[in-house]
Amino acid sequence: MGFIDLLAGVTVFYLFRYYWDSDYKQKRKWIVFDIVIATILVFIVDLIIKKI
Repeated sequence: MGFIDLLAGVTVFYLFRYYWDSDYKQKRKWIVFDIVIATILVFIVDLIIKKI
């Protein structure tokens, strides 16, 4: 599993969350923050997977 695969999975999760959670739509500034945090976490997980 590569970096792009992990990032795609997280992106799909946030897209589903955005479309189904009306409260989440009102907090647009948090969407960008969540995606940045998720990207950093995916990068860290990818590094850990490559070391194993």
